[in-house]
Amino acid sequence: MELRALLVLLASCLPLAAQQYKIPAYELSGGFTTIQRDHSQSYYGVNGAWTANISRRVGLAVEAGALFGDREVFGLDNVPEGVDTSPDRNLFTLLVGPRVRIVATDRYTVALHALGGYARASSEGLLLDDDGVAMMSPRFVDHHGAASLGGTFDVRISNRVAWRLQPDWFWASGADNGWFRFSTGLVFRFGSR
Repeated sequence: MELRALLVLLASCLPLAAQQYKIPAYELSGGFTTIQRDHSQSYYGVNGAWTANISRRVGLAVEAGALFGDREVFGLDNVPEGVDTSPDRNLFTLLVGPRVRIVATDRYTVALHALGGYARASSEGLLLDDDGVAMMSPRFVDHHGAASLGGTFDVRISNRVAWRLQPDWFWASGADNGWFRFSTGLVFRFGSR
């Protein structure tokens, strides 16, 4: 019973923090993003998002990303000259979903999001021929459903600009588990709620 009373008290305080600060009607953000799969696979690239804040607490976010990386392959013998042992890998994402603001002050904003959508992964691989010689394979392209669960932490620079830190967990269908994704960049704010 005490825990329930504490949760009700905390929930009732959150709207007070959000009402002290004018919430932008729209936000446009862009910056650097990275996904770390393991020690041999990393993606680096850019992302952008547009958020329409439907109310003071809830916004609808549309996010796109283009990530590029390579995968180091170790222990290969008989690699002909000119064959890259770090094949290129690309990941393009388009995600949509709600972003719920839990704290908003004149200095910072904290929000949680659950996004779902599409991921297109492409890669080149190394194949071994009958003699055990490595050679590049054709480019493979896979299409997946994708999801992201995480949050944003925006630090106000001016009335219309903020710096965003965005950690989240990213999944793509067909993958055995998710990956940590981190994005950072600028947020431009328009209008007010």
